[in-house]
Amino acid sequence: MMSAHLEQFELDLRPSQTPVATSTRETGPPPGPLTDRADDLSREDAGDTGSAAAQEISHGSVTTLEHPRIALPATPPHVLAPTNDLIDKMWTTSGDVEAIDGWTIGELDTESTVFARRVFLGTIATITLSMLVATAWFAAGRGDASLQSTLSDLDEASVLLANTLEETQPVIVDLADGDLADRDRAATAATAVDAAARALFSEASELPATEDASPIRAETVSLSDRSIATARLLSRTTAYSATIDVMFNRPDYPLEVTDVELGDVAEMTATWVSRFIATSSSLPSVNALEAHRNAIVELAGRMPDWQSRYLDSLRSGDVPTAGEVVGELERAIAGLEKDLATALSAVADELDDQRTALVADLAG
Repeated sequence: MMSAHLEQFELDLRPSQTPVATSTRETGPPPGPLTDRADDLSREDAGDTGSAAAQEISHGSVTTLEHPRIALPATPPHVLAPTNDLIDKMWTTSGDVEAIDGWTIGELDTESTVFARRVFLGTIATITLSMLVATAWFAAGRGDASLQSTLSDLDEASVLLANTLEETQPVIVDLADGDLADRDRAATAATAVDAAARALFSEASELPATEDASPIRAETVSLSDRSIATARLLSRTTAYSATIDVMFNRPDYPLEVTDVELGDVAEMTATWVSRFIATSSSLPSVNALEAHRNAIVELAGRMPDWQSRYLDSLRSGDVPTAGEVVGELERAIAGLEKDLATALSAVADELDDQRTALVADLAG
């Protein structure tokens, strides 16, 4: 009965903490000196001392109650734990490992980076394809259209060259007669042929170096070279003829003079002889005129002696000797003029043959 009374008393002291009291009743007060003392008193005396013991026990029961402790849960995982784990894996992963589990490059791609990468790769592919197409285009000779255009330009240049060659016909006729009367027309014709030949050569250089175009290119270049050679022959022959006319344009040499006139005649003779010698060394080189040129140079070498003999005969008043010296010069020049006519005729034949062959080849 005493025990029941104690339990009821203990419960009455903690009406607002029923869960804790119930737990105390079920488990009992924790062992200690006060608890042992209460048990002894309950067995020894149930009288007046019982109240004191009950009070002591009651106080002991209250003092043994502790403030309820809140059980702390285990340390919650950090919200960045997955990321920290990935970082740890990254630091500890070897460079040979392609990707870390749970964190691959594919997961880091965004829409903008994917789009940028696709644009970059597409640009590279487009540039590469364009370069391949351009290379193939050039390797194929810049295309059939370009080849046809070049061939058309070649045809036009060939026609122009053929026409300019035909225009040399009157000049060739003059040369065949041994007298190049219109040297301006001859010089103009030579310049036109040279220009047309160089234009044809320029068009030939535009042909591609392919197996099909190579024969056309070689033939066209050959025609250009031959035409330039023809123009050069005509031009040099014209220049040679004009130079000879200047050299042979000599003054009238008197057979007798006064002392006053002798000085003027001596100056006139010295001027002409000096010019003849200087010009003979600068005559244009033409194969068909080489023999004539050598004869001119040989005469120029005799001119100083001729000058001395002529002036001496004038000073001494020896008219027959003066006449003989002057006659010697006239015969030498007349012979050179005749030889020049023959040489010019030979040049005309050569030019005519070249012109005829070129026109026929250009037409083909």
